[in-house]
Amino acid sequence: MEVNRQIASRCPDLGMDYPGQNPAALRRVALNQLSWTGRLVATGGPLTYGLSAIKDQWCWCLWVGTENYQRVRLKVADIVRQADEAALSQRWQRSGQPTMVLALEAPLPEYASFEAATAWSQTRLRSWTGSRS
Repeated sequence: MEVNRQIASRCPDLGMDYPGQNPAALRRVALNQLSWTGRLVATGGPLTYGLSAIKDQWCWCLWVGTENYQRVRLKVADIVRQADEAALSQRWQRSGQPTMVLALEAPLPEYASFEAATAWSQTRLRSWTGSRS
């Protein structure tokens, strides 16, 4: 819930406002994603965040894709170009995949506590939202 609050406050246009900021609603969304995709994630606009198994290891993930709620067509090449022009850290991997044009991942064991995971996501979100200004 805390990461969702951070996203909603930094990017109010992303659609991260789950009904009444109810933890049960967010939990339901994440568990549905787990059963459908094998990832424990939530999505709002172009941003997906949560836990995903990558190369046999669970990782915290922040992915920026082309989907959004503003009905504006986002193109992979434009997102990458804007990230590069804004000097977004090269830690953000660039790809041609529409669901994760920009991707940042960190091994779960390195950020296993609530405080560490929240700090990691807050710092990384700040770098992404700062590059969008």
